[in-house]
Amino acid sequence: MGFTCRVDWVDAFSVTNTSISPYVDLSYNQSTLDAYTEKGGDFPAQFDKRKDEITELRVGINSATPINSINMNFVANLEAAHRFDGRASNTTGQISEAGFSFNVAGELYKQNWLKAGVGLEGEVGVGKLSVMLNGTTKSEKSDAWLALSYTMAF
Repeated sequence: MGFTCRVDWVDAFSVTNTSISPYVDLSYNQSTLDAYTEKGGDFPAQFDKRKDEITELRVGINSATPINSINMNFVANLEAAHRFDGRASNTTGQISEAGFSFNVAGELYKQNWLKAGVGLEGEVGVGKLSVMLNGTTKSEKSDAWLALSYTMAF
């Protein structure tokens, strides 16, 4: 279960021929893992039900600058993110045949980070091509990644 609420102010202002679009994004996700029992292996175990919740707030700006010679836009974004939750839920249960319980602390979340990206996007054929090189500090995502998409209306 979850939701995302995002507000974009597209082309809020421009600097020379670069349009700037600020945004705010709030998301909430909840995941539940039901209790289960592992029956094989050296130490069969029973795991208790787990429920995790993650709430994140992102504030950022997107920009687009036309490159007329290739009919594309140079695009860039900068985003600050805050995760309100500090830790994943613990993993608890029992080792069935050994007769003892366990309680393993959940992973500590990184709560604040920045994300930046640069790339090109524009119409190619009947659709829109976007190529973005992205980087982030201290999130659970990779430090850098390339995103490529092609979208068509139908």
